[in-house]
Amino acid sequence: MASALTEESNSPIGGLTLYGPSLSRPTALYFPRAELRKNTILNVIIWFHGFYVSSLKEIFHFYSGNEPDKNGDARLRQSVLNANQDVVLVAPFLGYVPPGASEQKKAAAVTEAEKDAVAKADKAHAVGVNRYVSAEGELGEGKNGLKYVNEVLKAIAVYRDQSDSAPAPKLGRLYLACHSGGGEGMLDVVGSLDSYSDNLKECWGFDCLYSNRYAGMARGNPKVKFYLYYGQGSSFDRAYEIHAARYGSIKGRVATDLANALVAPATTTKMPGVDDDSRAFRSVQAIQQDKPTAASYESFRQDLDATLGDKVKFKAYLKKNKLNLMGHYTVPATLMEPRIRQSLGKATASP
Repeated sequence: MASALTEESNSPIGGLTLYGPSLSRPTALYFPRAELRKNTILNVIIWFHGFYVSSLKEIFHFYSGNEPDKNGDARLRQSVLNANQDVVLVAPFLGYVPPGASEQKKAAAVTEAEKDAVAKADKAHAVGVNRYVSAEGELGEGKNGLKYVNEVLKAIAVYRDQSDSAPAPKLGRLYLACHSGGGEGMLDVVGSLDSYSDNLKECWGFDCLYSNRYAGMARGNPKVKFYLYYGQGSSFDRAYEIHAARYGSIKGRVATDLANALVAPATTTKMPGVDDDSRAFRSVQAIQQDKPTAASYESFRQDLDATLGDKVKFKAYLKKNKLNLMGHYTVPATLMEPRIRQSLGKATASP
C-alpha cells in the first residue's frame, strides 16, 4: 500500500516534516534530522495541542517573525531542532475549537442580530469543545494510547521502506507534552499506554493548568516526572493547588508526597531563571535562603511562596504581577527547547 505519510515540500525549517491525515487520528511528525527515520529505536514526544489550532498543518505552522502570543506560534519544530536531541515529535490533531463571543461583544450586543451572532459563536464554541474533548478521551480509552503509538511507528516504517512488511522501529523513551486545553488529553493517555507504560519517562505541561487531576496523576505514577509551567493563561486556582501540593508552606509544612511533580511559574526573560531546572524547581525553604537580585525567578518565587497557605493572596499576587509571567503561547515557545535538552540530555533510546 502507499505510505500514509507524506513529506512537507519546500519546508521552511531543517529536518523532515511528515503529515498523516489518514491515520486513525490525523498526525503531524517532525524529525530534526531526516536520517533518524532509519533508527531501529526511536525516542518520541507526543504533543497535545490546545483548542485554537485550526488544522493538522496548523500545529507546525511556521512564522518567520516569532511573536507567539500574536500569531499562536508555539515554535515546536524550532525547539526540537535547536535542542539537538535524538527525538521525534508526534502531534495528533484533536480538532479545532472556534472561540466563543468575547465578554466585550456580549456586553455590546443590543440588536437582535448582534445577540444572535453572540449566541451562534458560543454554540460553535461549545460544539467544538465537545468534539475536542471526545477526541482526547478516545485516545485515553483502554489501550488506545498503545495502539496509536504502534500505528505511528508502523507508518514511519512503511514511509521509510515503501513496504507494508517493513518492520516498525521500537519505542524508546516516551515523553508526553501539552499546551493549554491539551492537558486533559495528556493525562488521559498516561493511563492507556499499557505495555508502553514503562517507556513513559515524563509529562510536560506548558500553561495548561485547568484540571485538578495533576496531583492525583503524579501520585498515581510515581516513576513519571511531571514538569508543569504556568503562565498568564492557566487557572490561578489550579496553579495554587498544584504549587501548594508540591512545595508545602513557607510556615513549615514540607510536601513530601509529590516529589515527581515539578512546578514553576513561567516568569519572563526580565526575571530569568525558569528555563534552568537547577533554579526553577527548588523548594520554598531553599529559595528563601537566597538573596536574589530584584528581577529574577528567585525573587518572584520568594514573594509568591510567601502567600502559600492563603489561596486568595496567592491568586492576588499572580494577578498583580501577571505581566511578569509569560504569555500563553510564549510559554511553550520559550520553554520547550530547554525542557527537551535537559530531559533527554545524553539519554539513550532504550527505555
